[in-house]
Amino acid sequence: MKLPLLKSLTQIVFSSLFLCSALMAHEGEHDAFVHFAGSYQGILVDSPAGDPVGKVDFTVTSTGALSGALLLKGQKSFKFKSSLIKNDGDTISELDDTANLTNFDVVKPKEGYDVKLSLSIAFDGSFTVDGDALLPTLTTEFVEAQDSTARLSIFEDCPWAGTYTMAFPFASNNDGRTPPGGASIGTATVKADGVMTATGNLADGTKFSFSARPSEDGTYRVFISPYKTVGCFYTMFQLTQREDDSYEVDGGDGMAGWSKSANAKDKTYPLGFDVDLGVAVVEWTAPSGDQTLGDLLGLEPDKILDIDFFSGLSTSTYEDFLPTSLGLNLNNTFRIASANGGPSVTDQKSWAKIFTSKVDPKTGRITVTINITDLVEGKTIKRKVTVNGVLMQLESDLLDQPYAFGHLLIPPLDKTTGTTTSGGFDLPGPIYVDEIFAATANTVGTYSALLDLITPGTPPSGVPADGSTINFTVSSDLSELTFNGRKVPFLADSRPVAIVFSDASDNPTNSLTVTLYLNGSGIVTSLATQYVKVAFPSVDVRNHTSDSVIKIE
Repeated sequence: MKLPLLKSLTQIVFSSLFLCSALMAHEGEHDAFVHFAGSYQGILVDSPAGDPVGKVDFTVTSTGALSGALLLKGQKSFKFKSSLIKNDGDTISELDDTANLTNFDVVKPKEGYDVKLSLSIAFDGSFTVDGDALLPTLTTEFVEAQDSTARLSIFEDCPWAGTYTMAFPFASNNDGRTPPGGASIGTATVKADGVMTATGNLADGTKFSFSARPSEDGTYRVFISPYKTVGCFYTMFQLTQREDDSYEVDGGDGMAGWSKSANAKDKTYPLGFDVDLGVAVVEWTAPSGDQTLGDLLGLEPDKILDIDFFSGLSTSTYEDFLPTSLGLNLNNTFRIASANGGPSVTDQKSWAKIFTSKVDPKTGRITVTINITDLVEGKTIKRKVTVNGVLMQLESDLLDQPYAFGHLLIPPLDKTTGTTTSGGFDLPGPIYVDEIFAATANTVGTYSALLDLITPGTPPSGVPADGSTINFTVSSDLSELTFNGRKVPFLADSRPVAIVFSDASDNPTNSLTVTLYLNGSGIVTSLATQYVKVAFPSVDVRNHTSDSVIKIE
């Protein structure tokens, strides 16, 4: 009577073993793609020319399900879903272990739209792509750009999380069509998960934005279509740690490009353009506590650096509106340190009517407006040039990269028929001491002077007599001289030799002009005056000199 029971137990055991085996096999089947699970990204180029035409993003699950998006220039993103086929290779070398998608129709049947895609994902996370597109505005075969494909990573505490400034300066023209001048610029933030979000302006003024996740080595891949017509902006760069622990793109390790198709309706660039760009991405640290932006950059009040304008804004034609070097004020605006024309650098109020600026200490973003004028057929035309740029926080011992990049947009002289043109600027470095500004600290203050009246006769009222000792004060910004109680505005700067104050333009019938002569340290050591009083028909002119000037405060 126990035999039937034994038989039943045996059947149960064998049934259980069979079920377990089936479940294990089923589980193994569903886990076959576990090693390939993750998100992937790559830049696409046309074949065989190798010009960037798009980007592919996709995600793979442990069961081999694939979903993704294919972005081709001038097109909206095409979303697709499918399943991979696994090719089991040598499990020791793992060289032939791949997951594949073959000849997949990305676009559902639609007249004028035909896109096919094939993928092969390698065990190391790289992948190859080939496909072709037949679209209303684009016909191309495409493959992956060299070294551009990878599996992406999600960080819990990304080592390079922070704020960045980025610039993409003009590098080379691919086909001779005239491109915009200057550098495309932007600011970016990397969160703890490694995702970078960025906003900026291309050098033609077009705004752009993107979000990108890196691969494990800190490489970001970006491809966007900023125009309604066929065109693209792309970049791929790797962030690496510097000796000062900040992160940046090291030298020529990044690549970028920018194209815009020909369009007769585009007044500014009807022929389009296609250019290669450089890449500069540097971590940005905002000042903290009592630290100023100048402290952070090594651009203290007595320090300056040159500014270069190029491609679009002639420095010889507009020298009265363009500074040649800049300092940084405590309120994060630029001061004009030198210029080939225009107002004196001591007349910052007049310069403020020409050149206004602001630096955002949180992001490093630079905004500038330059007011220029042109005389055309006897008519004065005023134009406002807008400037966009970013500062770069460089390592102190690196002087081979500019401290800032940017571009400027110049409105047409004739708004009806003209077009906006573009140009560029940078702050090439190095930072150096502003000798004139440094001497200003010695010039300002209160002095005592013994006057010699060199014009015969008794001076009129208000004019010091021969042998008088008077006090005078030079204001902190050199904009005003208080001479014997009379306020006299700045007129001309001939430093390091002299500086001149005069109210003749405001008081032509009762004026005072004072020339202060300086020593090598910028201290006033002598002076000359000229008082002019006009009571028609007579004109009374009185002059003083003094070689006995003593600084008392």
